[in-house]
Amino acid sequence: MNLQPVARLRGGSGGRLLVLMLITSVLTPSARALECQLQRGFIGTEASSKTSGSSGWNNTGDGFGASQSVNAYLSAKAGCEIQSGVSATLQAGAEHARQFSPLGEYEGARQQSLLVVNQGYLSWAMRDDLALDIGKIRRSSGYLLAISPLDVLRNPVGYLRNVQVNQSGARWRNFYDEGSFGLSASLFRDEGTFELLALPQLTHGRNPRSSVADWTMLERTNASDRYGLSYTSGGFDRFNPTLVLLAGQTPTLALGGSGALNDKIILNIEGALTQGQKWRHLNGQAAQQLQQQHAVDNLFQQDSQHPGAELGVGLRYAGQYETEYGMEYYTQSQGYSRTEWRTMFDTAGWLNGGYQQTIPPAWLTPEVREGYRQYARWMAAEVDNSGRYGYLQGKHYLSAWISRQNSGVLRPSVTLSGLVNLVDGSSMMTLQVNSYLTDALEGYVGTRAALGSTRSEFGFFGEKGMFYAGLRMVW
Repeated sequence: MNLQPVARLRGGSGGRLLVLMLITSVLTPSARALECQLQRGFIGTEASSKTSGSSGWNNTGDGFGASQSVNAYLSAKAGCEIQSGVSATLQAGAEHARQFSPLGEYEGARQQSLLVVNQGYLSWAMRDDLALDIGKIRRSSGYLLAISPLDVLRNPVGYLRNVQVNQSGARWRNFYDEGSFGLSASLFRDEGTFELLALPQLTHGRNPRSSVADWTMLERTNASDRYGLSYTSGGFDRFNPTLVLLAGQTPTLALGGSGALNDKIILNIEGALTQGQKWRHLNGQAAQQLQQQHAVDNLFQQDSQHPGAELGVGLRYAGQYETEYGMEYYTQSQGYSRTEWRTMFDTAGWLNGGYQQTIPPAWLTPEVREGYRQYARWMAAEVDNSGRYGYLQGKHYLSAWISRQNSGVLRPSVTLSGLVNLVDGSSMMTLQVNSYLTDALEGYVGTRAALGSTRSEFGFFGEKGMFYAGLRMVW
């Protein structure tokens, strides 16, 4: 479930800072030797249709419903060689979407636009083995595809409600992935690579009760101080371990590695220990008080002292004819228990009309109804935000995929993937077929389906599936 209640082009002060930084670098005396190149990019359009079933969120109206939409999108990456050893990199995307059906109460505007600066930084090769990056930096660690405990620096993504760019299939989040403003120093040695990273807090006053889609760029990327140290070994032939230390709001120690068991099978394993919860959890005590008709201001909270652990293990098998099979298991201690899930579902039902069964009709004034509606909106935003960070909220998951990739014109590639919550049985499935129609024009069709009851993680909001088709020009 994704919330997006705004209809405006979003970039924020962080975007202006990035542009100023790049302009300043260009206007140096050495700018005469400036050489820039558009490295890669694509522009496209996509139509999609979303289906929706029954849900407790629709008890007092249409909270989430079916929709049809068309969007246009653009993404590009460019690099400039400013002088010997100094370069600049910029990657950004834009999207504009229009929806043609009435939207639910929590689903935002029918016409929306979005600007995403994925990364933009200056690089200085101080020595052959030492490099410095400054600007908007995205560092992605990890070997697992579904959920990666090693990827400790990911930020929430501000994609549009109901509409996403699906050209990457199950990995559609990549279009919206953003780095953070900061500084990085990398040391390359024979025994491995060391990196020191500083991502300072650059904004205050972020409202955690609102959707990530309402946050500014800096609120998504630099709302807290984060300092990291990582090491990736290069001294093993068939195994590449990585160690990550993160200090800040949620201190983390993560360790993972990838190794070839033979010529066809790769084993990936990752684990992490954290001090503090990674996302804001439902406060069970406050939820009970709310159902007893008491006002609360801490319905969701993030315990900074609650320790956590997570583990992911996966196997990938390379078959014939560019076919790959994979399976991964993921578990986390901070996921909701069965009891906590029941509290979640009961609270959502209460806020979406359940209160009418216990409150006398004479007391159900418009102000009372609006008050519960605001609590429901708050709850929907909090659940949505954890997903925008890339977090799952249960304890045990199994994912699997099969992919057949073909190169050349009119040779379709097919990818089928699925993710199952092993506790409640709900699941997410994605199927995509794409093919180049010419050397530069690619077409794709696909579907994404959520299977499970409304009292399950993936069926919570009643969203059943999405069908989409698109064309994009690639360079």
